[in-house]
Order: sequence, then structure tokens, then C-alpha cells
Amino acid sequence: MPEIRRLGCRPADELPRIRHFSDNTQQVFLELVKKNIMNAIPAPKVSKPKIEIFKSEELQAISEVLKTNSTYRRYYLLFLLTINTGMRLGEVLGLKRKCVFDDYVVINNSLQDINGKMVDTPPKTAAGEREITITRDLSSD
Repeated sequence: MPEIRRLGCRPADELPRIRHFSDNTQQVFLELVKKNIMNAIPAPKVSKPKIEIFKSEELQAISEVLKTNSTYRRYYLLFLLTINTGMRLGEVLGLKRKCVFDDYVVINNSLQDINGKMVDTPPKTAAGEREITITRDLSSD
């Protein structure tokens, strides 16, 4: 038997004692944790950041710059789609032609940056997959 102890193994006759020790430890632990001590400490107040929304004049100014500036003109349609539908940036960037119809768009994917690579991913929840109505003005642009 001394050879077994040297290798870190326990003889079979010590197993009941180990099990008993383990059961006792669990019982003592459960006695100590009958009451959640964290309930006595008040949770810190978390303030939500104020969301600022663009005013209509600001959106008009951005729209004019995107329409007239040759550098930014290519973003005009993305801008219109975003402000008129409320789509997230990843949803707009992941939009495919087959998902755009005359009066609505189908959202069933999104483009996300994962470890430095842009990956086309499905929505995280069923609510993320949806149809969004678009106006005639938007669909004609």
C-alpha cells in the first residue's frame, strides 16, 4: 500500500471517509448560505444615457450635403433608408437586392464585424427577422 500512496492514489478503505467529508462540507456550506448577504447591500443606481435625436432641420442639412457632395453622394440612399425605416447599420449594410421590394424590405440578415472580418449573420432572435414598409418616395430613389 505505501507505493499507492506515493503515486497520489488513495486506498479503497479511505473512500467512505472522503465521501463523508465531502457531504459534511456541503452541509456546512448550505448552512452558511441560508441567507444571501448581498441582499443587505443596496444596488447602485445606474443612469441611462440620454438619447439625442436629430431634429428635422439637421436631417435636412445632412441630406443636402449627401445629395450634392460628390464624395458623399454614394451614401445618400443608405442615409435615406436608415432615417426612414429605423434599420440598424448592420441591417442596411447586409441588405441584398432580393430582399428589396416596391413597398417593403425584408430584414433577414445583418453584416457584422467579427474578429476584423465582415460576416453576414442571421438575426439573433425571431423578432430580428421582419418586413419594413418603405414609402413610395424612398422606393423611387
